[in-house]
Amino acid sequence: MVLEQGETDFSFTFIYKCAKACGVEVVDILEGTSTTLRSFAITRKGDGLKILKQHGVEYSNLAPKFKEKLAEPFLVKFPYIPEEQEAPIKLYSHNGQEFDIIVKGALKVQVGSHVDTLYEGDSIFYNSLIPHGMIAVSEGGCEFHAVVLNPQVGSVSEEYPEAPYEAPKPVEKEEVFETVADKYVESFYDEDGVFNGIKFKNTDTFNFAFDCVDAIANKSPDKLALLWVANDKTERRFTFSDMKKYSAKTANYFESLGIKKGNGFGRC
Repeated sequence: MVLEQGETDFSFTFIYKCAKACGVEVVDILEGTSTTLRSFAITRKGDGLKILKQHGVEYSNLAPKFKEKLAEPFLVKFPYIPEEQEAPIKLYSHNGQEFDIIVKGALKVQVGSHVDTLYEGDSIFYNSLIPHGMIAVSEGGCEFHAVVLNPQVGSVSEEYPEAPYEAPKPVEKEEVFETVADKYVESFYDEDGVFNGIKFKNTDTFNFAFDCVDAIANKSPDKLALLWVANDKTERRFTFSDMKKYSAKTANYFESLGIKKGNGFGRC
C-alpha cells in the first residue's frame, strides 16, 4: 500500500528486474519511451535521467536513450551531511565494476576495509561486488561521474544497491600465509596497520641460494625466476625449479674442482 499510495518509490532493483523480464530498457519503464540510439548519445549539462535517492542524493543517467549499453554512466551529487562525518560509512554492493572521478568537492570512499579521501580530479576504479560506500566530506557537497561497467552480468541482488556488508572473518593462525622471508625478516606495524620497522634475524645461517631460490622452487616450481633476452631478441625463460637445478649443478662442479667456502677468484 505504501508503494501504491506514492509514499515511497520502487527500488531500482525492482524496476531493473521488470525491465529485464520484459526485454526492455529501464528508461522504458521510468519514462515510457524506448531507447533508440545506437551510434552516439549527447546529454547536455543539467539534463539526464534523474534518479533521486534518500538524504538528497541525486543520480543522473547520462546516456538514458542509448540502446544496449555495456556501461551505465551517471553524474552523482552527494550532499554534505554532518551526522555522517563521524559515523561508520554504510556499505553497499552491486554487480560489475565501477569507475568514479571527482568533479567537485571531496568524497570519502571505503572499499572493503580500505578508506581514502578523493578530491577534484582524483578517480577510483574498483570491483563493485566488494562492499563499498562513500560520503561527501566537503561542506558544499560533492559531485562525481560514476561509470558502472557490465551491470547486466550475473544476477542483481534484491538489496541492490544496498546489499548488507558482512565483516570478513578473522584469519585463524594456521591459515596465515607464510613467505620464504619470514624465517629471516620480522616486520613491525603501528596500531593503524602502517609499516614502521624491520628486523633481520638468523643472519648467521642465511644462504640466498638455499633459503630464497630453492625455497621458492619448492613452493612454486613453475614460477618465472629469470627472463634472458639475446641480441637477436630471442628469449629463454628459467623457472625457480630450473634455477635450483642449475645452481646445484654449478655448486657440484665447483666442488669437483676443489673450490670451497671462503675461496676467492683472482684476476689474471
